[in-house]
Amino acid sequence: MGSPAAALLLAIGLGFQMREAARALVLVTVLLSDDNRPAAVVNTFRDGRAELVPLAALRAPEGKALQVWTLWDRARGPVSVGLVDALPSLDLQLKGLPTAVPEQLFEVTLEPSGGSPTGRPTGPILMKGTASRAL
Repeated sequence: MGSPAAALLLAIGLGFQMREAARALVLVTVLLSDDNRPAAVVNTFRDGRAELVPLAALRAPEGKALQVWTLWDRARGPVSVGLVDALPSLDLQLKGLPTAVPEQLFEVTLEPSGGSPTGRPTGPILMKGTASRAL
């Protein structure tokens, strides 16, 4: 009776560890403002999720929006991964995109309300940075 119980506990423990490993942080990007001050952090996880965490509150002016972009392939160009009026914390939409890699660019631009009309960044860059492997 002890062996089945031990096997069950081992299976539960391994399942928990596998789930936590999928959530493990793999890349960190520090986004810098135009005066080279840290403004936000993008955390990219093994399971493909990514989040942008601002270091200070940021709100778009009336009629504008904050748009988050990523660039991993210059031939394809930047891809929008988030659009908000204010930055508390934001889950980025990376589904359907290649797995994030070191040196991948992330940036936040100020765009018209509703986002860039061209599908590319058109407004000023408020912050940007490149991804690095998490320790």
